[in-house]
Amino acid sequence: MKKRFFVLLLAFVLATSFISSSCSSPSTQTPTSSESPTPSPTPSTPKVTPENVMAFNEWPVIQLDPALAADFFDCYALFNLYDALTYPTPDGDVKPHLATEYSSEDGKDWIFKLQKGVKFHDGSELTAEDVVFSIERIKTINQGYSGFFKTITGAEVIDPYTVLIKQAEPNVILPNQLALLAILNKDLVMKNAKPEGNYGEFGDYGSTWLQSHDAGSGPYYLTSYKINEGAVIERFKDYWMGWENWSEKSVPIEKGIMRENMDAAALKTMLANHQLDFSDTTESDEWYESAAKIPGVEVIEMPMGILYINWINTQRPPTDDIHFRKAILWAFDYGALTNSVRGAKQMEGPMPSIMVGHDPDVFQFHQDIDKAKEELALSKYAGQNTEIEVWYTSGIPIEEKFALLLQQNLEPLGIDVKVKAVQWPQFAEAVTKPETTPHVSCFWFTSSYPSADFFLSFMYHPSVTGGVYAGHWYSDEELGKMIDESRATLEKTARLDLYKKIQTRIMEDSLAFYTVEVPAIHAKSTYIVGPKESYVGIGPEINLRNFQIDLEEKARVLTLP
Repeated sequence: MKKRFFVLLLAFVLATSFISSSCSSPSTQTPTSSESPTPSPTPSTPKVTPENVMAFNEWPVIQLDPALAADFFDCYALFNLYDALTYPTPDGDVKPHLATEYSSEDGKDWIFKLQKGVKFHDGSELTAEDVVFSIERIKTINQGYSGFFKTITGAEVIDPYTVLIKQAEPNVILPNQLALLAILNKDLVMKNAKPEGNYGEFGDYGSTWLQSHDAGSGPYYLTSYKINEGAVIERFKDYWMGWENWSEKSVPIEKGIMRENMDAAALKTMLANHQLDFSDTTESDEWYESAAKIPGVEVIEMPMGILYINWINTQRPPTDDIHFRKAILWAFDYGALTNSVRGAKQMEGPMPSIMVGHDPDVFQFHQDIDKAKEELALSKYAGQNTEIEVWYTSGIPIEEKFALLLQQNLEPLGIDVKVKAVQWPQFAEAVTKPETTPHVSCFWFTSSYPSADFFLSFMYHPSVTGGVYAGHWYSDEELGKMIDESRATLEKTARLDLYKKIQTRIMEDSLAFYTVEVPAIHAKSTYIVGPKESYVGIGPEINLRNFQIDLEEKARVLTLP
């Protein structure tokens, strides 16, 4: 699900590991980008007094400027360093966060009331002026998640703790999208902005400085960052939500080490040496099975609504014919794929089953060879020798399994499947035009903003046809009107009813293989307690406030042979 607008799998293989340097106080942050990397992971002697730290890895590199953030590691940094007006909930919705409440009479213009006494990391207070600044900044820079805020036409300070956000059209899921709008310290950003830049009177809008510093109010603050290696963050003790111990043995994480990419072998070595406490979620099933055998390491599954959706190109023969599309959809063995993937369940329609708004009764294909033959006979390509291309991203095991299984399943129908593994940049370029998009494109997605709307409007609205998120190249104006209506419906029950109708319409048009829904699978040290909650989408689940550490257990683990 990845662009830069979710750039999926940009592989930076590290031969070195990154560890913390000296710490600075929140009010005098002086992150550096010149730290010397440590040698590649090697066995080390366990310490008698364990350090209160959680080290974790993800991909690709971290983008620390919130106006540019758009990927996995970006989101993890975002939710640790910054706060937003709203915060995701485990069922794929939002709740008030920096905002104590929000309301709208027409779904178009919204009033947000703010918490009082929220401190930025430099000790200054967060106010409505900072909210307006953050909105204007991300819209002006026009990168990262800015596309989610295209309906916003302006924001105004009503009083120090009240903001009015205006939109060009009704959009009732604006509070959900605002969970991705990090609120920045206006004075600190502009104090460090370079006068030369692309943004007129704002110079570079502080973007250069924000590549290695933070200007947030989040539970952790940045102490150091080195590109292609990682970042170090520390607990902000004055965090406005406070801190508490979950039990007699667990305490909040004091320091987080965010390690950028490393290969699978190095990752496992660092887990064994406890230089890494929490792995990414993109390794093979075999890797996790092996990691689970390391003393002091366990493998966990976090419900996250990760979907493997494989677009069918509706504008390229022979998949331009709906009967041909239905034939290959009926021919695929969904059960075989589901049974071969750890923690997987067959998808039910176009959105995660754990997300509010999902219709569990929506139609889904299953393998039925007789129906496949019937549909193939109804297509305009009946009786012809046909060939389709199936592309998947190199290094994604589930996508490879799907492609090879589809190749096997379509052979009895006389359909030749050419399977191709490609690197992400080549894939991303190919899907920008219908004539170069493969017949079947394998992708995996989870929600960017916490709302069912993400899986509907962002993937199927006719205004966004094409590319990674809509590689079916299908445009249905009537479907677009239904999505627009859902965005204008303030009453939640009525909106959820509309979501069901939209899901039904999408499945009728046979636009994709909706294959498996999987949890986020991680290897973690047994002394890391949590996560306290799991979320649909990326970001909040690796907010270090979602974890604590048992130092007594860590001391025990470090003495294991």
